[in-house]
Amino acid sequence: MQKFQTEIEVRYAETDMMGVVYHANYLIWAEVARTHLVEQVGFSWPEMERRGIVSPVLNVNFNFKKAAHYGDRVTATVWVAEYNGFRVTYAYEFHNQEGELLCEGTTHHVLAEAGTLKPIRMDRRLPELHARYLQIRQES
Repeated sequence: MQKFQTEIEVRYAETDMMGVVYHANYLIWAEVARTHLVEQVGFSWPEMERRGIVSPVLNVNFNFKKAAHYGDRVTATVWVAEYNGFRVTYAYEFHNQEGELLCEGTTHHVLAEAGTLKPIRMDRRLPELHARYLQIRQES
């Protein structure tokens, strides 16, 4: 599968009283990385939202391995781990500048109608994105 990387510099506001990155910031970084993945395959979340399509999160599972600190440079790596035309599982790894694994995990999503949150099939509503997701899951 094809993996996409995004560089993140840890900001002071992202740390807690212990001087480490507050765990909820990894969700924000995952969203940044996921958005980058979608852009790299030729699509845009804002454009999809203008078309009335959103992508709600169904599940989040992160495992924290090592602390990140203010000033660290974190590489967020994301890939499409599972995809069936309806549900998407994105997998993530976050490494510091020394290459140490900080956190790993997954988020599970569907595509849905913006107003009703009724799930829709990506292969029917966005066949071009569907084809790209199948392609990047196959590439190594």
